[in-house]
This record gives sequence, structure tokens and C-alpha cells, in this order.
Amino acid sequence: MRWFLVLFTLLSVTAYTDDLAFQPKENGVYAFNTPTVNGVLNAGKMPQGVVSLIDTKSKKEVVLPPGIMGYYRLMTTNDRWGTSFRQWPSHDKLLPDGSVQITWPPATDHPIELIANYKWIGSNTLELKTTVTSKRNLRRAEVFIGSYFSNDMNAFVYAKPTQHSPEKPSFIPARVNALLDGCYLAFPRNSMSAQLFFDGRWDKGNNPAHFSVTRFYDLPMAMRVDPTSKLGVLLMGRPETCFGVAMSYDKEPPDGVANHSSLYFSEFGVDLVPGQTVHSVHRMVIDYDITAAKALSLYEKFIKETE
Repeated sequence: MRWFLVLFTLLSVTAYTDDLAFQPKENGVYAFNTPTVNGVLNAGKMPQGVVSLIDTKSKKEVVLPPGIMGYYRLMTTNDRWGTSFRQWPSHDKLLPDGSVQITWPPATDHPIELIANYKWIGSNTLELKTTVTSKRNLRRAEVFIGSYFSNDMNAFVYAKPTQHSPEKPSFIPARVNALLDGCYLAFPRNSMSAQLFFDGRWDKGNNPAHFSVTRFYDLPMAMRVDPTSKLGVLLMGRPETCFGVAMSYDKEPPDGVANHSSLYFSEFGVDLVPGQTVHSVHRMVIDYDITAAKALSLYEKFIKETE
């Protein structure tokens, strides 16, 4: 038994010293230092998510507060539950494989348990797994995940062409004209998903938002790119769980919407009953010169590896 305990201790230490493992920094805060990026994940400290992400080559900080890949809202049809995940109690732990798990227990104002797992699966690739278990009947339940980037990084979404355009699906820039000023841009999966942006959920609680839908996404994939260095951050979700991608637009000088430099993923959008569990997975890749072809290759790899 003594030798088993010694071996278990050695194996645990080894797991934590891997260059892709999160390292405990202080209570509820974890550092990472891969060959490509370094930074900080808040797990037990608000707001949760990646609050610093620095590219080791350019030394560029790509994160704008409150961070990247952070849980924001729980919403259902014509309702928003409580304040936000950023304010709700949670607990965290470092797992033997070097990943970090955060758990939000259910409460009266948010009747779900949400378990998140953040794991570096490559030196420039972070994966986020989400598990939600409902504690009551919820209609078209949505978990809204937000990411906020440096203001000098431009936004792109992989969208379908309009019915009046001969174009093929492609990355389109989030540029707007006066007609869309003041609106966040939403790219739903389809017309049924588009209804969830206008069923009253975004009129509830603090910080209501006005969305504009101009196209549907072709794949739930979007990115922010530094136009000077071509450093990009690509975010991906799975189409069967992600019913919408949304973002702030790019504008000079920036207004109240453009200042957010945000990308959002709307997850699930399905009816839940007590005890029902649903899962989703996201992936973030940080790299230079992310062309459409390169992004599609990364997305295909993501889908294959997360089936």
C-alpha cells in the first residue's frame, strides 16, 4: 500500500508538470505556459474563463476583460435566469490530466448544474467541454458563452451567402453600415434557431441586447485577427449543439457595441426536463495566417476528434 501511494503521488506530480497542464497559481487561479502561449485561467475567481492569453512569438495579449471562453447567461424562452454565471458560486479543481474542472451547482435562480472542463490538447489548442444537467422543466434552454478580444483584432464569421448572392460559404468580416449601428450581429443555424434571438430572452435582466440577423452560419466557426501581425484566434463549436454565433461589429471610431470586441456561442436551445443531461464541446486555436482552407481543415479535425 505504501509503494502504491508513493507511485500515485509521483504520477500526479508528473501530470501537473506537463507543458500543456494548468498550474495552480493561487486559490481558484491557474496559469498555463505552453510552447506557443501563456496566460491565466480564472476558475474559482470571478469572472471565470481565460483572462490572459499571450502569444509567445509576438508577446501580444489577445484578451479583453472579462475574458475568453467564459460562461455568461442562462436563458429560456422569454426568460433570463438570475444574474450570470460570473456571479454564481462555483467550485474548481485540477484534474490528474492537467485540465481544470469548474462546477456551478444548481440554485433557485439557475436550476441547472453546469460542469466545465478546460484542457490544452496542443500547444496552441484549448478545448472546452460543457455538461449541463437540468433540475426542472426548461423551455428552449440556452447557455451563452462569451469571448472578448483585444480591440485591434477584427472579427470574421464563416457564414452562408444570402439567397440573392452567387457566393459560396466563406469568412465574412463583421463590418456594418448605419442601418446596423447599435445591433449585435447574430448568425443562427437556421430560421428556427433565429427565433430564439427574438423570443423575449434578450429583453430580460440587466444588459439587454438588440440583435440583427443577416445570414445563417455555414459552420459555427468565427475568429478574431490582428490585421498587422495576422495572429488569429479561431473559435469552433459543433453544429448539433450550437444554434447560433454572435458578435460585436468592427467600427472606427468604435461605439458601445464595437468596444466589446466580442464573439459569442449560443448552446443547446432545446427543451430540458428534470434529470436530463446535455453536452457540448468547443475548441480554440491560436495561430498565424489562418486562411479559410486552414480553418476548414482545423474544423474537420475538431469534428472528427469530438464525435
